[in-house]
Amino acid sequence: MTSPDPMNQPAENFADPFALLSSERLTWPEKKRALERWEFDELQKMQATGENMGPSKRERSHLRAVRYCLRKIASGELRD
Repeated sequence: MTSPDPMNQPAENFADPFALLSSERLTWPEKKRALERWEFDELQKMQATGENMGPSKRERSHLRAVRYCLRKIASGELRD
């Protein structure tokens, strides 16, 4: 059994976006791409929930934290 890919399934690999940022496994460009993927996944979940196709168990959304981290990277406040 293989472990989830941190670039394509960041929510499966990290407890929250801040854990992703503190990871030494990824470079800063990889962290940015992983956060962008996480943002996409969170938006997809929101859309599915709005269409009554979401999971039966309520999940915590990390969208606000993901966007916060992306803004910090874009502003240059976070880098290696």
